[in-house]
Amino acid sequence: MEKGEEEMQQMSIFDDVIPRFMIDRKLRLITLFSGIGCQEQGLKAFNIPFESYKTCEWAANSIIGFNAIHNHIFKNKNLLDKEFLANELYKLGLSLDSNKPATLSQIKRIEINKLNYIYESIKETHNLVNICNVKGKDLEIVDKDKFCYCLTYSFPCQDLSNAGLKKGITEDSRSGMLFQVERILDECKELGCLPDILIMENVPDLVNKKFIKDFQRWRAKLEEIGYSNFDEILNGKDYGIPQNRKREFMVSILGEYNYTFPKKIKLRHHLGDFLMDDSKVDKKYYLSEKMLNGMKHTKFNSYKLENRLQEREREREPNLCIRRLTPCECLTLMGFTTEDYENLVKAGLSDSAIYKCAGDGLISTIFGSIVNNMYSKLNSHEEIINNYVEKEIL
Repeated sequence: MEKGEEEMQQMSIFDDVIPRFMIDRKLRLITLFSGIGCQEQGLKAFNIPFESYKTCEWAANSIIGFNAIHNHIFKNKNLLDKEFLANELYKLGLSLDSNKPATLSQIKRIEINKLNYIYESIKETHNLVNICNVKGKDLEIVDKDKFCYCLTYSFPCQDLSNAGLKKGITEDSRSGMLFQVERILDECKELGCLPDILIMENVPDLVNKKFIKDFQRWRAKLEEIGYSNFDEILNGKDYGIPQNRKREFMVSILGEYNYTFPKKIKLRHHLGDFLMDDSKVDKKYYLSEKMLNGMKHTKFNSYKLENRLQEREREREPNLCIRRLTPCECLTLMGFTTEDYENLVKAGLSDSAIYKCAGDGLISTIFGSIVNNMYSKLNSHEEIINNYVEKEIL
């Protein structure tokens, strides 16, 4: 028996006991910590019909980026009064640094056209902005007989990841924003309007020994309010994107259902396929002699030049020039397209802003694969991913 047939047989056995969850209505997507819309990008890659129903993102550059990529809007429809715009954005809780709400005086220092574009982007994307101000009723979950609601929450990882402060999920940490998700779900339960599907994404450290109790408490909470939970660590390189980027995903389904994560697929395209021709890359992306010398003499092994290059590369090209990935390359390695990059540039985002937007996201083909497995045909994602990568990205 082939492996795929064996998986299907196992699923049918389990389905007789606990039914496999399947989306049978139009999908309405609600994203908390929305970023530039990696989830939306994943659904588009799989041609899954959906409505981008609500977003919640407070970072100004991400708000602009989301609108540019998904709505292709770059100009203001109406030029509003600056005092009005500043006060409205302040009340909404706009952030300029992704860490805290901006002060009114900081917002007033932004030129009027940009303020207007941020405000209109918020309206265009149905953005609730600051999660601390969001109420359960604001999600407007209605007509559940007609719509299937999927809520995603890629809450901040700064206090969980190896690169962060390791404070964990506490009330005073950035990762403690998970408590806001809990509050919103509690309010939805009181209203009788919980989302049908929840999808969490975060760093694998969340399920490591240091933070596993926090994760187990969260799972228990979701079970208490009626969700069946399934979690797994998935890696971008197993879903068509040549990036070794592991993330912990948890799918929570309202009611007693079964769910199977999408199987790994063979990587057809490698990093070199995603990179621009070096002759076309701007010189500003190449490392200077000063930076190279710093890498040669640093005390941190992971940053040492000899540890960043494979031995055969140094032997083949002793005078090898080294460069950073361009912002466009970083985006494509998250499952976006060159056109998406051009739209971000057109919307006025700088290189540093685009790097951050890409780094804060999740790999879109993973998300698309996860949702795709909630439709009738299991594990049909390999051909879809490869076609998307070859036709839209490369």
